[in-house]
Amino acid sequence: MNKVFIFSIVLWFCACGESTQKTTTQTSPVNKASLKAELDKLENSLLNSKAEQIDVEKASNLVHLSLQFVDSFPEDSNSPAYLFRAGEVSVALRQYEKALDLWEKMQTQYPKDGKAAIALFLQGFTCDEQMQDTERAKAYYQAFLEKYPDHQQAKQVQMLLNNLALSPEDLIKSFKEKKQ
Repeated sequence: MNKVFIFSIVLWFCACGESTQKTTTQTSPVNKASLKAELDKLENSLLNSKAEQIDVEKASNLVHLSLQFVDSFPEDSNSPAYLFRAGEVSVALRQYEKALDLWEKMQTQYPKDGKAAIALFLQGFTCDEQMQDTERAKAYYQAFLEKYPDHQQAKQVQMLLNNLALSPEDLIKSFKEKKQ
């Protein structure tokens, strides 16, 4: 009798879990104004925080809501900025691969946006500085120079590309040689 009772309770919990799951997976229309307001509130909260470390929960929520906004309103003029910022916040969260993916999406969906070039640069810089993946950094830097040869960052990117394989000691030596 005891086993039947426990089995009944387990079935009841499973049934409750199923109905709850069905209600939470139903999609409701996204309210653009309230989503934008929530994003602005989160961004202000993160920017004005006096804490030394980033609030991971708020930052993760900002990335999630930014993607929700972009997916729901891809033609909105705010979408490129939200996508770009989501990449920056992902770097702050040390979610480097996610940042690279977001910046890739930025270039794919909004290639004419002014920040598309910076997104490509940041892909290389993130690989170089945070991930120490010089091969990927090199590929991103080269892609930047091919796609945006006249961009104001092109000289800096070329310098980073030239110095990519140098050790810190070799880099210092090269700067000293240039001064003389």
